[in-house]
Amino acid sequence: MIYSKKGLRNISLSNQNVKGLVNFYTTVGDFLFKHKDYNLARVSYNKALKIDSKNHNLLTKLVHLEKSICNWEELKNIKISLKELGIHSESISPFTMFAVEDNPRRQLMRAIRFSKYFFKKDKNFLEKKTCFKNDKLKIGYFSEDLNKHPVGYQISQVLKLHNRKKFEIYIYSFSDYDKNDEIQSYLIKSVDYFKHLKNVSDEDIAELAKKDKIDIAVDLMGYTGNTRKVFNYRISPIKIHLFGGTLGSKNIDYIIADKIVIPKDKRKYYSENLIYLPGTYMPTNNNLEICNQKITKKNMKLPENSFIFCNFNQSFKISMEEYEIWMRLLKKINKSVLWLQGSNEITQYNLRKEAEKCGVDPQRIIFTERIEKNKHLARHKLADLFLDTFNFNAQSTASDCLWSGLPLITKIGSQFVARSAASQLTAVGLPELITRTSYEYEKLALKIANDPNLLNKLKNKLHRNKKRCELFDTKNYTKNLENAFTMVHNNYISGKVHKDIFIEK
Repeated sequence: MIYSKKGLRNISLSNQNVKGLVNFYTTVGDFLFKHKDYNLARVSYNKALKIDSKNHNLLTKLVHLEKSICNWEELKNIKISLKELGIHSESISPFTMFAVEDNPRRQLMRAIRFSKYFFKKDKNFLEKKTCFKNDKLKIGYFSEDLNKHPVGYQISQVLKLHNRKKFEIYIYSFSDYDKNDEIQSYLIKSVDYFKHLKNVSDEDIAELAKKDKIDIAVDLMGYTGNTRKVFNYRISPIKIHLFGGTLGSKNIDYIIADKIVIPKDKRKYYSENLIYLPGTYMPTNNNLEICNQKITKKNMKLPENSFIFCNFNQSFKISMEEYEIWMRLLKKINKSVLWLQGSNEITQYNLRKEAEKCGVDPQRIIFTERIEKNKHLARHKLADLFLDTFNFNAQSTASDCLWSGLPLITKIGSQFVARSAASQLTAVGLPELITRTSYEYEKLALKIANDPNLLNKLKNKLHRNKKRCELFDTKNYTKNLENAFTMVHNNYISGKVHKDIFIEK
């Protein structure tokens, strides 16, 4: 019920009108959030919630907004247990909850619930036992992010290195064509077919994949960003997900993993069959250039003769738990500073305010802006130690950090994204930087910051290991991935039931 402009009588809203108003405010909020007008986005979401206070999808959007600007105090005012979002009500995007809590059981529940809404019923584009008689295995990679995006940088070299005698590589790109995009241009030249499908419907993309006779379709997006529903269709005999946690869907046959991100005791929380790669699940690009141009602390507005802690993760990954640890470290390490990704003015204000609450001079929190990839890699050399986030680890950010020669400390958790950095540290030969509790994490960070010799030993070890470690052996990673593709395809054509497979070194 609302009041008319005359203010004299009540107007009863039908269910249809109520739904329309909620959708209107939500859409406006989404638009404002996308364009980083966070305050007005919050106003719009709250207007929708006043009408429909139990809407979990809306609540999740508001939670993600507050997480994105590190407004942790406001999260306490949300009158619902955040852990219950998407569990017993309408579905929500599981991705937004990764940074909220580390619980693979509930993440699976959310994923299953969301997949029933998102994928609905598998559209029968192909018979279940379709076998194409291609001369080479046709592998199709589907993503919006095969451009100057972390995913594009991570996987571009793998796509180029695929053995063209055995495989034919297709890219189905959902992003705009940009001739100035270095990764997109690189991939266009590197793969057999690069298809720009920004404005093509999901059904038409599925039809195109069917006509191309794709043997294995690889999803690189999961439920992130502007995820498309192409995998709602049976677009290929085998469908594989790479780069994240479970999708909870029967539409996906396999997920790429390793023994760190999905250990034996966590296997039950993944609906897909698992492809265990040796080393790490994470593809890397060992061809990334690090800028030779001298980048100084003065350039980056960093103080000289200071110990530089850093974290270049997106701000929504940061929680109060690790931030309070970081503040204690600043208080214990004289002249130290914390170097973070700039994000936006509201986030900067909130993080400096939180620092002040912890008794730390807010000027010791230094923010940096996004710059070109090769310069970003180079500026890592100005930092001393990367401090990881807990629920949602650094992923491509960890890869950048280690490739640049900067040691990283992580706390290994339970869910896939809370174990990603541990996977990479193991594969780069630095398992001693993996901790298991917040106390161990803080203690190790303090020990390294107080011991220049230990820090130098870690940097030297990382430098040596880079040349021969599994993490940056892109050629071998590609070979292992190809062995996996061949194995699952052979199993399929021989009529074997899908099951977990282990690729040996």
